Amino acid sequence: MFAAAVLSVTGNVVADIVETVLIYDRTRSPALSSLSFALGFLPYLVTGALLSGLVDRVPPRRLMVTGYLLAAALIAVMALPGLSVGVLLALVFAAGFANGLGSGTRGALAQATVSRSAYVPAQSLMRISSQVAQVAANPLGGLVIVVASARGAFAVAAAILVAAAAIARFGVRAHTGRAGPSPGDTASGDTASRGSVLGDSLRGIREVFAVPVLRRLLLLGWVIPLFSVAPESLAAPYITTHGGSAALVGWWLAGLPVGIITGDMLGVWFLSPAWQRRLVGVAGLVSFCPYLVFFALPPVSACIPLLVASGMCSMYSLGLDARVRAACPEGLFARMMAVNSAGLMTIQALGFPLAGLIGGLAGPGVAVGIAGVCGVAVSFAELEARAERALPPSLLSYVAGGAGDEHTQRANVAAFSQWGLMPRMLVGARSRDMSVDLFGTRLSSPAFLSPIGVIGLCSQDGHGDLATAEAAARSGVPMVASTLSVDPLEDVAARFGQTPGFFQLYTPTDRELAQSLVQRAERAGFAAIVVTLDTWITGWRPRDLATSNFPQLRGHCLANYFTDPVFRSRLAQPPEENLMAAVSHWAGIFGNPLTWDDLPWLRSLTSLPLILKGICHPDDARRALDGGADAIYCSNHGGRQANGGLAARRASSTCCAACSPRPT
Repeated sequence: MFAAAVLSVTGNVVADIVETVLIYDRTRSPALSSLSFALGFLPYLVTGALLSGLVDRVPPRRLMVTGYLLAAALIAVMALPGLSVGVLLALVFAAGFANGLGSGTRGALAQATVSRSAYVPAQSLMRISSQVAQVAANPLGGLVIVVASARGAFAVAAAILVAAAAIARFGVRAHTGRAGPSPGDTASGDTASRGSVLGDSLRGIREVFAVPVLRRLLLLGWVIPLFSVAPESLAAPYITTHGGSAALVGWWLAGLPVGIITGDMLGVWFLSPAWQRRLVGVAGLVSFCPYLVFFALPPVSACIPLLVASGMCSMYSLGLDARVRAACPEGLFARMMAVNSAGLMTIQALGFPLAGLIGGLAGPGVAVGIAGVCGVAVSFAELEARAERALPPSLLSYVAGGAGDEHTQRANVAAFSQWGLMPRMLVGARSRDMSVDLFGTRLSSPAFLSPIGVIGLCSQDGHGDLATAEAAARSGVPMVASTLSVDPLEDVAARFGQTPGFFQLYTPTDRELAQSLVQRAERAGFAAIVVTLDTWITGWRPRDLATSNFPQLRGHCLANYFTDPVFRSRLAQPPEENLMAAVSHWAGIFGNPLTWDDLPWLRSLTSLPLILKGICHPDDARRALDGGADAIYCSNHGGRQANGGLAARRASSTCCAACSPRPT
């Protein structure tokens, strides 16, 4: 089975390389070149739907052999001279349909052949076998084009698929692929009782997606490849625009497979099953980071190592396979594998022309970078889902909840989704500079880490503020450290390295304490003071009320107060001896409803730049700057303080206009 899979992948990859190079050479269109990839994958939607019912009726080996032979015949037809681009694309689509029959049954055969405990290593071996084939086939395809022409390369690909069919027929034992009754089967379970293939297939798809955990895992496994295929889709255009030869396309396309092989082997050898499952979201996110480098349009020689690095992080598939296997009811497994194969290939089919379209508008390098940004966002969704499972309900409610029915919180997210980047062409942007000047300091980008109270409790070691500060140091993105931290502000500032950090102040009613906190921030090396204006009383947060939760009232995240000499001087006993008395005193002085009359006093506390956080109206923005503030921070506290307000992103435009040229 593995040998047949290797040969089938080899034959198809050789054919894919010939198709994309041939079509791009004739049309010079990145979109049409990418479309050739897409048309090879899109038929999997049809074959996968059919296989959902066929795998229970027709022996998988027979389907596999039939698919390989049909694909070989269609690829052989592509070798005929004089075919138009339209006819060639139609043959690509038909060959994709045949390949769907052949490859869509491999998962069912693997499940029927190996034990449950060996399933993940077996799937990994199947992936490694396929990727080994791609590593060999990609440069082979480029070489065959140069040596034997496109017609000869198509003939070679067809012959390899015939060999795969022969091995599958005579070297693989017949299996039904059926592990047990499907939940919707009748007692007899015979073919007649299941009705037509199409009806049975659609019922099987509904049953697969009726399992919530399985549905989420499958969708995650589909969406990541939607963006990860961008470098493959744009290989020929990128290499051509950088002066490379057609032979380099094969080496480029070998980059991701080499990385996938390496990552899978390392993951199987060195990671326990538990760690494989834990790293699904993290590895998926990191796999897209190399794509971001493509914004700088690196030379082809640098691109291939980047693709290898990205492929290594595809070890997320190990944990995903295990979680899918555990979530799937036994009787649905064969159907689930068929549906999964169809969804995966269909999503990739959409990813290829999407990347080609963006590549035609913005250039292939920028398109790969955009794919990286989208992939990171998708992986963040998985990390968020993991956080929901890992955090205790009381902490999750505080971190994720908003005020009231959370309308403003949702509006904040929706407002960002309605804005996008407008690329400008013919500007010669081979190197990009996103740096900005802020308060006399050059920052690498206009991004910074917002202040998040209680983040200290969210890390595994209970020191999330320090972890965030270290991330700021490594990335060069400034952190705004919250007053409500697990560790004292001095310890947080010590982790910034060369990256500037800002201190966010919840102004207490005790002015001497406020002055002490600001002075400590100055001595610790903070570069600016951010005063939050909208939190003189905590917001009405139903999630917290439902869990009777407020971390500070339990003594959490009050290190800046408990280590402050002024605060401690107000206590009859230190916090170490009487925690609840210290918490009670904190609750009595925390909220301070500041007015414009307090602004001169705030300005007098420090010579550092003063930023007022919570401004959303342009008149308030102008008045703040006139009163001595150096910048305004347009924010509605993430919708956590007051519900029903305007999204901060919408308010920022008018505030920026009111403050220009000073920072907003």
